[in-house]
Amino acid sequence: MAAGGTGGHVYPAIAIADALSSVVSSLDVLFVGTKNRMEWTAVPKAGYRIRPLWISGISRTQWWKNILVPLKVVVSLAQSFWLCLRMKPDAVIACGGFVSGPIGKMATWLRIPLFIQEQNTHPGVTSRLLAGQAKHVFLTFEDIDNHFKGLPQTVTGNPTRRALLNALATPSPSEQETHEPSKPTVLLLGGSGGAGSLNQMMGSMLPDLGFSKDAEAPFSLVWQCGNAYVDQVERQLTAIQLADHKDIHVTPFIEDMTAAYKKATVVISRAGAGTLTELMLQSKAAILIPSPVVAGDHQRKNGQRLVDKGAALMVEEAEMAQTLPTVLMNLLAQPEHQAQLASSLHAMANPHAAQDIAGHILHELKTSMLSPSQQGIDNDSMMEDVS
Repeated sequence: MAAGGTGGHVYPAIAIADALSSVVSSLDVLFVGTKNRMEWTAVPKAGYRIRPLWISGISRTQWWKNILVPLKVVVSLAQSFWLCLRMKPDAVIACGGFVSGPIGKMATWLRIPLFIQEQNTHPGVTSRLLAGQAKHVFLTFEDIDNHFKGLPQTVTGNPTRRALLNALATPSPSEQETHEPSKPTVLLLGGSGGAGSLNQMMGSMLPDLGFSKDAEAPFSLVWQCGNAYVDQVERQLTAIQLADHKDIHVTPFIEDMTAAYKKATVVISRAGAGTLTELMLQSKAAILIPSPVVAGDHQRKNGQRLVDKGAALMVEEAEMAQTLPTVLMNLLAQPEHQAQLASSLHAMANPHAAQDIAGHILHELKTSMLSPSQQGIDNDSMMEDVS
């Protein structure tokens, strides 16, 4: 399994590994990743081994950081070669991030079946480079821009961790102890690390949203700001005399995301594939603020897919200060619109994406191991067993 850098790559990989492990009891799974990135803690926490590759992405703004990139490519390819020789894997599954590049390329050189899982509407550079040599590409959204034209592909949705799916089915203690809120709740998310520009603009527009020191607020705000931005947000709130407002709840990170989603009336968030998958599964009315500084503008393209299906609203970050207060207050005042957005989101969800991908992979591996006269025998039963 290859995935790295962000939860948007790592957690789908863990979900696929879980789905495969639930079917093949003797499965041996090894992740490759980079040290000091989130996979280095998330993967062992999920119960899997991980080995490092010395590789990094190309910086578009700080050229001097790219000096060692050629050397890192060579070293990471050598590390990948050694890992493949030692493990002799039946398959390599690349779920994105620059760490997928060397191990994916080595798999194709050694004729090891390579599978790609792409989360975003605009695939990353690594996925695009490897796709032509992959046995199958699994997509979260339909490939309407023909990035993988002519290649074997299946739209499965985005794989979701088993723990999150289990949490959806089981109310948490915090949910069971709370009563119906007397006012709407808005959940503001900037990703697991927070989003500085999103925090800055939200702080500046609170007075326009009806928050003041002595007045009752129109809604309760749960604000996940990220560890790096807690002090900045607190300074903003102090400057506008809202630091102690009872309806503003600032937190660097939310551990129980399921409970937070379920309490929310409306969610304001970035448009990363992982967040959109959670919104689909939770069926929550959402206003998306795509990040303008991601590769290929993929967050805006992700969000536009939902907007086109009537499943979300979207506000560009550059227009947030002028547009978001009106859009948010209108949505809070229209429960029927909230329900329509939630229903359309629910129709896009696929909680079984990881199982579907696992089924395809096992099906293709089994077929490739059979002789031509045996191919096609029991393939349907294999898919039924996985399901």
